[in-house]
Amino acid sequence: MAHGWRFSAMVPAAALLGGVSLYLGGFIGVRYRNIGGFSKQRVFVALLMLAGIPLATQPDALLALGAVTVVVSALVAYEYFMPGDVRARVRGHAETAGA
Repeated sequence: MAHGWRFSAMVPAAALLGGVSLYLGGFIGVRYRNIGGFSKQRVFVALLMLAGIPLATQPDALLALGAVTVVVSALVAYEYFMPGDVRARVRGHAETAGA
């Protein structure tokens, strides 16, 4: 097992970033099934998390956790502050879009 250390460093990174990506993927799938549409931003963040798995094996674990926290917080903030008419349309309240 000459390269066992690489595998052991990959497991926590895959669990952290892959878990977030799996959660977002599940949310995307349920939303697509129920509403018929999906959030491009969530797809982007899910793919970004998967792409970051090899990078998360290099730095400190706390740095990787902080990066995931910042990216997911930015996604939540964007979805919270996006224009009200888009939220109203998604929620089916087109008549309250101006409020």
